[in-house]
Amino acid sequence: MSEFGRTTRQDTIWSELNDIRIEIDEGLRSPEESSYVEYEGGPELADLIDSWDGCVQEYEEIHAENDTKG
Repeated sequence: MSEFGRTTRQDTIWSELNDIRIEIDEGLRSPEESSYVEYEGGPELADLIDSWDGCVQEYEEIHAENDTKG
């Protein structure tokens, strides 16, 4: 477990959630503001929302099962 009392899988989920945050942030920027020369877009927003919801659900299930810290 990590120093926060999370399982290894919860740490991985946390990283996946951060990746989704970054992807959405890039998608909301104009090409001039983006770190990419030309923003090509990325995954569809609906797919990112589905991934987010799945990660949160799995995280909560692990939390409830193991009484880990959030």
